[in-house]
Amino acid sequence: MKRNIIILISLVIILGVITTVFGLKNKNTNQDTVATGTHLINTYNNQGVADIIIPNTATTTTNKSYYIIGTYKKIERDYGMILSDEPPKKYTCDSFIITSGNDEFISKYKGLIAQGSTVHQLDANGNIIMNLDFQNTSQLNINKITSSEGEIKLTIMERDYMEGETEPCQSFMDIKEVSK
Repeated sequence: MKRNIIILISLVIILGVITTVFGLKNKNTNQDTVATGTHLINTYNNQGVADIIIPNTATTTTNKSYYIIGTYKKIERDYGMILSDEPPKKYTCDSFIITSGNDEFISKYKGLIAQGSTVHQLDANGNIIMNLDFQNTSQLNINKITSSEGEIKLTIMERDYMEGETEPCQSFMDIKEVSK
């Protein structure tokens, strides 16, 4: 009996170690998330270190809108597939450098970046650089963003993360409004 208890305790400890090593615990949904997807070599701040994208670390879509303030910029990034022997390829991404906005949103995405997600990144000043996906954006709002000079305000809504490979320059935000 004593031997069975020791074996059971050992198995629980081993399972805990395996979960810690091979998966990350999502604080918002209590789901295990395995680090899969596309890795990124961060050329914006010249780190030259291969990173990984951690899918399913965002909460499910809540249809909650957030506002963010910042500047539009095209940024060149190198993307390479994790399971590919091909060297990374350069892509120019429509990006938004967030200088202020909804504290909950900013804290959440800085936390995701700290966990290793590279869908978005930080600039040298600690501002989030968010990819912009214009797929679901009106042409009027695209024009307002791409022709802007200086800071603008975006009202955005999160989309669900999908587990698996992500596309270069991918974003999980829909842009609902643009204003000065």
